[in-house]
Amino acid sequence: MVNIINLTAFSIFIFSPNVTEYVSYKEFIEKFGEEGFNLIRQAERNHTQNYSIKPEENSLIVVGDITQSMYKDILNHVINNDIKRIIITSPGGDIDAGISIGYLIYKHKLDIEIIDYCISSCANYLFTAAINKTIRDGAAVIWHGNTQQKDFREFDLCGRTVSSLDGLPIDDEEIAELSSPEGQHEWRTRQKREHDFYQLIGVNDYIARVGQEPKNYGDFTMPVKYMQQFGVTNIYAPKNYAEADYCESFNKLNPSIALSCISVSETHFEYENERKMFGERCAHDGTLIINKNSDDLPIRSR
Repeated sequence: MVNIINLTAFSIFIFSPNVTEYVSYKEFIEKFGEEGFNLIRQAERNHTQNYSIKPEENSLIVVGDITQSMYKDILNHVINNDIKRIIITSPGGDIDAGISIGYLIYKHKLDIEIIDYCISSCANYLFTAAINKTIRDGAAVIWHGNTQQKDFREFDLCGRTVSSLDGLPIDDEEIAELSSPEGQHEWRTRQKREHDFYQLIGVNDYIARVGQEPKNYGDFTMPVKYMQQFGVTNIYAPKNYAEADYCESFNKLNPSIALSCISVSETHFEYENERKMFGERCAHDGTLIINKNSDDLPIRSR
């Protein structure tokens, strides 16, 4: 009998009454096959999003999942109080809500301070939008993609229904939703909204995907000097932030998070520039490859 005892952006699984083991989604599916996939999907459906917001002087202490309700609560506090800073721990959450909070942070010129972790939508939209950004010692800002990530493009452009990043298949219900005219319109609207957001704040959205393509590291962060190359500035972090020893210590304290500390080189930017310049085409297995040196007509990234 396999039981999932916790499921967030990362997975914690128990394999026997006395042993808890932390593995990735891909490793879990490889170990338990279809049963593992079904358990993950069931856990995702059963997950209850929750958060808390506590005002403290001119700050908001925010903990939990990013939701539309969180956005409305933060908006209410910012409008009615002299809020200067958001202090947050979050595993991420809803994309649209994250973008809305990002716009709010940018408009009101708020600072952000990260306790423990700021993952996914929190990293993509809240952290990048803040004026001054503080990462406390032992904490991490963690990216793992955005609306333009490769497996989303592969489904959209090639019809691939298994992620080339984590090996997870898309379930039938989600495929039907994403394939419907309404679902496609909603996704296009979300992609444009994200694009416009990054344009406004002056940040290159590749920051959320550089650890996925051309090589996938899973959940990743990077030293401050590399964040600055994407337009993310005014960052205050420990001197050794995102060095190998920092990630090692972080992962020991957070065993369910397999965080990779990556370096960013010119090779990464060359890849992204070529992808945009030459476009992409579908390989035989439905993965996208850059159309460079090919006579085939390109499929432009959207």
